[in-house]
Amino acid sequence: MRNYAWPLGITLVMAAFIAMTIGFVRVAFSERVDLVAPDYYYRDKLFSARLESEKALMKLGRAEISRTANGVSVQLPAAFAGKRVKGTLHFYSPLNPADDFSVFVEFDGTTRAVSAALKPNQLWRVSLDFESGGAKYFLQNALP
Repeated sequence: MRNYAWPLGITLVMAAFIAMTIGFVRVAFSERVDLVAPDYYYRDKLFSARLESEKALMKLGRAEISRTANGVSVQLPAAFAGKRVKGTLHFYSPLNPADDFSVFVEFDGTTRAVSAALKPNQLWRVSLDFESGGAKYFLQNALP
């Protein structure tokens, strides 16, 4: 009497492998993957404008957004002394997007304290998109 257990085992393992491969291929081809956003050119234009605004601010000197006990403090270069600054301060939380918010700021000079309820021990990405003297500027910092 012959032993047919090992050829049957090999056949079953191969059938299971083929079934899993076909299942994986079906799942892979049914997933929607967009490598490029539909509004790619618009986003690229915005990003390029933001980079230009950031470079313009860097040319004027060092700027910083720092965390304080009551919120944040914005420190702009000395070139903004006596000039009117208008803009929006955006608070982005990578941990919980529901915590994101924006605050309109308007001040004269180089320093401004903004009160904001930031959760402690949470990472925040704070950006200031502002205008002064007809020119647009952008500043972004990550706050621990």
